[in-house]
Amino acid sequence: MRHIIVATHGKFAEGILDSVRLIMGEHKEVQPFCAFVEQGVNLNDQVDALLSSIPETDEILVAVDLMGGSVCNEFIRRLDRPGLNIVAGLNLAMLLEMIANVDLPIDDVIRSAVELSRESIVYCNPLAVGTPVECDSF
Repeated sequence: MRHIIVATHGKFAEGILDSVRLIMGEHKEVQPFCAFVEQGVNLNDQVDALLSSIPETDEILVAVDLMGGSVCNEFIRRLDRPGLNIVAGLNLAMLLEMIANVDLPIDDVIRSAVELSRESIVYCNPLAVGTPVECDSF
């Protein structure tokens, strides 16, 4: 079985999953991980508790909000766990792609989600006047 964990600073994970439910309905394999929302909760312990609740034979795909952030770094420290995959730079397009393709091989899901995520970042103003602008020109 594959688990998708949406791991963020604060309650961003719950918010983006609210949007997912609106678009795609409920998905039992997806769960939020909200860091730094309760006083006195240690991030290391929180990650340990989450990962220990998932059988080691299961795949885990963690979508984190920010590369280099404390949440991402805490999951990266556990990359020795078999089946753990981490993708940073969470956005709605990425998450929808991960969920829609949950039954495909993990490498295909990650490749597709990252590519779609990149393509979904667009400066829209030039499109309104019919002049697409490449991001490299900024």
